[in-house]
Formats: sequence, C-alpha cells, structure tokens
Amino acid sequence: GTEHEVTVFWCKVAQPHFSDSLDLIFDMLRNSLYRPDDIENERHIIHEELAMILDYPTSRVDSLIDEMLWPGHPLGRDIGGTTESIDNITREALLEHMDRHYAPSNMVVSVAGNVPHSEVVSQCWELSRDWTGAATCDDPTPVTHVQGESQLRLEYRSTEQLHLSIALPGLGLDDPDAHSLDLLSVILGEGMSSRLFAELREKRGLAYDVQSGVSHFKDTGAFVITAGVDPSSTYEAVPAILEQVADVRDSVSEEEIARAKQLVAGRLMLRMEDTRAVSAWMGSQEMLRRTILDVDDVVEKINALTRSDLRRVAARHMVTDRLNMAVVGPCRGRKRLSRLLKL
Repeated sequence: GTEHEVTVFWCKVAQPHFSDSLDLIFDMLRNSLYRPDDIENERHIIHEELAMILDYPTSRVDSLIDEMLWPGHPLGRDIGGTTESIDNITREALLEHMDRHYAPSNMVVSVAGNVPHSEVVSQCWELSRDWTGAATCDDPTPVTHVQGESQLRLEYRSTEQLHLSIALPGLGLDDPDAHSLDLLSVILGEGMSSRLFAELREKRGLAYDVQSGVSHFKDTGAFVITAGVDPSSTYEAVPAILEQVADVRDSVSEEEIARAKQLVAGRLMLRMEDTRAVSAWMGSQEMLRRTILDVDDVVEKINALTRSDLRRVAARHMVTDRLNMAVVGPCRGRKRLSRLLKL
C-alpha cells in the first residue's frame, strides 16, 4: 500500500507460513523484474484508478480539500499521481527510485504474532545481509504553508446528491494537543451520538451521512467534516455544520468528554486485537517517530485530558475564519456559499 508518508509491503498469514511469507516480501522488494509489459499493464490500472476517483464525488471532494490544505506541497497531490505524471514514468525512473529509496537504512520490519523475536531477527539478517547501500533520498518536504483566510472550491456535477467537505488545519503526530483534537472530533462528528449526526441527520434531516475525522502526519494534520446532502438542503446544511463547530468550540460537557474518552480508548484497544493493526502501530511509529508508544500510555494520556484542555485547543484550532470548503455536485451558488463562509 502507498500511503501519504510511507509505503507498506505487508501480508497477514497463518503462523506456519510466516517464514515463506517474509522471504517472499523480501524477494519482491529486492528482485522484482519490472518487465516492460508489466509496467504498461500497471500504468493502465492506475489510469483506471484515477478515472474512478474523478467519477466518485466522495473521492473527488477529498482530493480538492487536500489541494486546499496543502497547496504546492506533496500532501496536496493525489497519491496516485496525474494522467500526465503516470504517462511520463519510465522503467529507468522506477529503477532509479528503487535505488534511492529501497535500502535497509530506509526500512522498518514490523512483525506481530506468535513468532519468537529471535526468529524474526535471524531470518531478516539472512535475507538482507548482502543488501548493501544506503538510501540517498532527501528529507521529506516540510509543511510551511500558513492559511490566513477561508477558501472555497466548487465543482459542478449533475448528481443526485451533493458532497461537501469542510476542513481546518490540524496537528502533527507529536503535537501535545493532538489527543485533545481527537476527542473534539469524536464529540463533533464520530458516531451516532455525535453532535453533527444528532443535529443534521436525526433532528433536521439535512444529511444522510455526516461525520468528522482527524489526520495526523509528521509535521501537519487536518480536521475534516464530510457530508452528503440533498442539493436543495445545501444552504441550510452548511450553516448548520458551522454552528455545530462553533458550539463545540464554545462549550463541551464533562459527560461528552467522558463518552469520547471511552470511545477513543476502546477503539484503540480493540484495534490491538488484530495482528495487522499491531504491526502497523509499531512499524509506522518506528518509521515516523523513531519511538514506539505503549497503548496503555496513550490511553492514560487521553484519560488525563481535562475540559480546559479541550476548550483551549478548540479555541485555538477550530476557528472558522480560515476553513476550507470543497463542494462536488449540482450546485452553482458560489456567491451564496461564499456569503455563508463570509469570504
């Protein structure tokens, strides 16, 4: 899988197949042939994936929001690339990329399951002891963009439903306020007891699907609200969402915070019952943080957060005078939406 900050080669297999599977992944990394016909087949597949993203308004609105949050930065570009960039990739460029990035010094091996640590280390050594060279890639491009005002992107589509996304700049992985922002997202729009779900869907019937989510990257992040609404409800749904953001910024109850803590901690602990999730937890943190947080320590930090912590973080980050809104669907009311955002 290709993610924003890491590329992951993974498999989940029955314990007796561990040794063969690890051998196969190392073989894929080191000895893939990159035959011209295979490259052309993959080029065609990626073109189809890009076309699919354009066809699906939910995917398209996510791409627009990323461009708005991180203009001119790699995070603002689609992971799959563009039609032009895919067409211009040559076999030589792929091999050069492998030489620069695929080296032991740029790799983390993370294994979770009923396998002795010594066995993993021993096999990794056998599979890589003749793998020489160090990665020569540059450090990731830092995020320096500071947004000063709200902005709107509108893309007309003749669809039955209108899809919108409202995003605010977020926080990086190691920001001490990241967990507070996680709790605010839960209170605002994660699950059927959240404020957005209760107000926009259950009470007012403005949206079939409405939710919020938080992304944390190495040195940046995002707080994103997405909704699918009937086009006729657009100009009622947008201010209703912004009202809920303002309300969360101004007041959260102790009861809401307690529920949010239970959800976040419980969700994390349930994830850790899956070996793939455990492996991803360890590998991504070792790669991006160079340290691995203990799940119990994270839960303890979450439970230690107070109402004043959340109010402080909300006042600082949930500021609607520098939000981003992307709309994909049958809407031409740019001026009307701009007035709602006070642009």
